This record gives sequence, C-alpha cells and structure tokens, in this order.
Amino acid sequence: MVEHLLSRVVHGLRRRYHRLRRTDLLWRVLTHRARKAYHVSSTANSLSPAQIGIRDSLRAHGIAVTSFTDLFEGSDLERLIVLCKREWQRWQNDEEDFRTNILAQKKGGKKGSVKEFIVPLYGGGWTMPVLDLSNPFIAYALSDAVLRPIAAYLEVLPRFNSFALHATEVVAPGEIPQYSQRWHRDPEDRRMVKTFLYLNDVLDEGAGPFTYVRGSHDGGKWRGVFPQDPPSGVYPPEGAVESVIPSSDVMVCTGARGTLIFADTTGLHRGGLSTRDRRFMFSAGYVTDASEHPPKFKKGKQDDLGALSALGRAALPF
Repeated sequence: MVEHLLSRVVHGLRRRYHRLRRTDLLWRVLTHRARKAYHVSSTANSLSPAQIGIRDSLRAHGIAVTSFTDLFEGSDLERLIVLCKREWQRWQNDEEDFRTNILAQKKGGKKGSVKEFIVPLYGGGWTMPVLDLSNPFIAYALSDAVLRPIAAYLEVLPRFNSFALHATEVVAPGEIPQYSQRWHRDPEDRRMVKTFLYLNDVLDEGAGPFTYVRGSHDGGKWRGVFPQDPPSGVYPPEGAVESVIPSSDVMVCTGARGTLIFADTTGLHRGGLSTRDRRFMFSAGYVTDASEHPPKFKKGKQDDLGALSALGRAALPF
C-alpha cells in the first residue's frame, strides 16, 4: 500500500516536472543557446523556394509533403532505393547473421518497444544501432537540404535524435491497429520534426500511408485535443479522434516512391497499417535542446565529419 502510494506520488511529480519544461517560457529558456546560434548562422537566410514552402506548411499545418527530387538529384533517390533493397535481401537471407545482429540490439521490457509489423533494417525505436556517417541514409538525414527547413520551423539548430530504415509488413484486413498504427502524439519534445521518405509506391490506404491531423501541432487549432501527457506521448481510444476531428483536417499522405514528408509529430498522427502492400520507408527524427530523450543510436566513428556541413555537425548529439 505504501509502495503504491509512493509510486503514484513520484509519477505525479514527474508529470508536473515535464509539463513545466513544456511551458512556453521554460522551453524558450532551454532552447536559448540553439535559438541564438540559429539566428546568427546563415541558415535562416539560405532557404531555397522548396525549403521555404516546407517551413511555411509546417508552421501553418504541422506537416509538409514534397518529393525527394525537389530537394535532391533524382539519382540519389535511386541509390537509396537500391541500398534499401540490398538490406531487405540481407534480412531475408540472414546474410552474415544480418538479422541476428539486428535483433541482438533489441531493447526489452518497455511497453510498445517491439512492433511485430515492422522489420528493422537499420535503426529503429527499439534498437540502438551505431551511427555510420558514411551510410547514404545518414548523409541524407544530416544534409542541409533536410536540416534547413527543419531549423527554420523550429527556429533553433535541430538535434538529430533517431532514424529507422524499415519495412512495414502486411497485416490481415480488420486486424486491430497496434502502437504507431494508432493515433498518437510523440513525447520527445514540445516541438519536433520527423521526416518520412517512401522508398516504394504508397498509392492508397492499403499500403499503410502516414496520416496526420492538420493543425494538431504546437500552435495549431487542434493542439488541445488529446494533448501530450509528458513524459509520455498519448494514444487516444480507438475512434475518439474521428469523433472530434473533421475528415477535412485528416491528411492521408499517399504518394509515389520519393514522396518526402516533414511532420511535427507532437501532432496527432498514425501510419503503417498495411493491409495489401509492404511499405519501405526511411524516417529521421529531430528535437531541440529542451528534449530530455537521449538519441536512439550509439556514437560511431567520426572519420567522416569533414563531409558534413556546419549545420550537420551541429545536429550531432555527441
């Protein structure tokens, strides 16, 4: 009885502490240095028209959808797709214990830490991979083309926090959505951005598209609907979001391979409920200095730091 009461008191204090950190005043204090560094850098004044569009859409809706070729050369996309296919083949064949080594990185014990519908090829929320700066996916995630619109939205130098190259497996129609397949808000920060790059066609809801409630981000009109409950995110009951949010504000992000999504995932979102086609995707997450969530990867060799821009080096959390 005493232990249960003490646990509730500690939990309540933790919630109050994290809610205090999310207040506008304290969040700005905690991000002051990165905010100042952003404004004195050239980043704020070096956005391309495509990057300005991403920033403005994030500010207005919490989400921006573009294409890889709007920010990069098309040949770079083909290189990533080929690499993804190679990793998928290695997983299927367990080449050089590829699958075994990834599963050995598995973190256990936490609710939601294992998503059976996701095949992790490199990175992911429940593994702790080594950050390889020579990997083309990491080079993409730390490129100025990606980081500049994110920095412009956050108005701070962003901090790279997570990445995942994975396949989403097909589930039976009518199967109950699990974990990230359900509506939820991410818990890492008051304001953050994740990018989602489709590596195969996701042309309809049978392929598990990323789906977002426009205006549910910080400052949006739906921000107060099923709000974050720090230090955790929030998973509203099944059907609860649809009972409040009009369908006109629900954005289903279908698209051909190369579709690139920027989203503030503190807003309500879901995805990966693939009922017909397997989905291949690379995601990358970025937070601010106010976040207490550690990076979901280990420090690797720093031999390739010279290939990164100043913005890319500043994004490294180590």
